[in-house]
Amino acid sequence: ALKLEEMGTLHFRKLDLKRYPCIEYALRSIKTGGTLPCVLNASNEEAVYAFLRNEISFLEIEEIINLMISSHRVIDNPTIEDIVYIDKLTRKLTIEEIKRRH
Repeated sequence: ALKLEEMGTLHFRKLDLKRYPCIEYALRSIKTGGTLPCVLNASNEEAVYAFLRNEISFLEIEEIINLMISSHRVIDNPTIEDIVYIDKLTRKLTIEEIKRRH
């Protein structure tokens, strides 16, 4: 169990979105809504899997996510069929991008 009283002093700083761009991508996806959060999730999962298999570098995760969300055309009020399709398509495109890089 975590004992906060044993941790000492905690210091908080303003979030640096340039240093942690994936947070900015998540905030943008939440604000935009529609199918963009699906694209963020699917591309993140595939990029992380590729990193864990040593297929891409850690920093390529954020590059690939940015590419996928930047090139996505958002469907504002998606059906469940739209979500399933976008998830599969994004995973396919992400895997293709990973293979293209290496």
